Amino acid sequence: MKIKYKSLEEFINSLKMKNEIYAILQCGNRDFKDMNLTHGDYDLAIVTEHQISKKIIGIHFYIGGIPIDCAFLDINYLKKDNPSSFDLMYVFSKVIYDKNGITSNLINTIKNIWPRNKKFNDISIKKMRYGLTHRLLKIKNSFENPIYCNFIIMETIKHIVESYSEIHELPIGKEKIIFEYMKNNDSYLYESIGECYSPNRLEVKYNKIKLACEYITSQYGGLWSTDEVIFRNIESIDHNEQKEILDFVLGTKYEE
Repeated sequence: MKIKYKSLEEFINSLKMKNEIYAILQCGNRDFKDMNLTHGDYDLAIVTEHQISKKIIGIHFYIGGIPIDCAFLDINYLKKDNPSSFDLMYVFSKVIYDKNGITSNLINTIKNIWPRNKKFNDISIKKMRYGLTHRLLKIKNSFENPIYCNFIIMETIKHIVESYSEIHELPIGKEKIIFEYMKNNDSYLYESIGECYSPNRLEVKYNKIKLACEYITSQYGGLWSTDEVIFRNIESIDHNEQKEILDFVLGTKYEE
């Protein structure tokens, strides 16, 4: 599939023209005016009055070589009382378009409510203490199996980072933000995690992990390509449903 938008800004401007869209949330570090290919993906959420689809909650595609993560939210989603840890991403988002001011008001409201509802509670503490102790025992007992041992070390780091993000009310899944916060506020923890990684050059690590990723995905369509749209659907969908979403998001700026 060929996406015809030449820039992120052109894509955002086209979304602003759609009457159904209430607001656009910019959820990551990259700004829509930034077309530098070395700055990672572009995360956004489209907010509408009603659900765009009951089966599809977002899509992934490329514009100018930049991977796009486009989530779909209806306005009631931002009114719910029990957000997930992942939902905290929207607390940290930037409203780059707001048709009627409703979304901006809701974002300001959830900034005070959602983090308080996701406080690191007794259940979270027990889960962290048991989980990390259990993993440490696995690591200690697997020195003779280096692949498995390194795998458990990485899993342990992931658990630490997830717990750290909950403790400090940071957005789950935004590791760059979490590590930057950790570096500035808990340098000992930051440096301790850094020491868990091998001294190999990053280029060597990248090439090795890329080969592993290509191998494990080879029977399932391979790695995500730049001319492919991936639908984050929660139920099976047909071609017509896919096309409706593509027409809504991309308009005439694509070729199947």
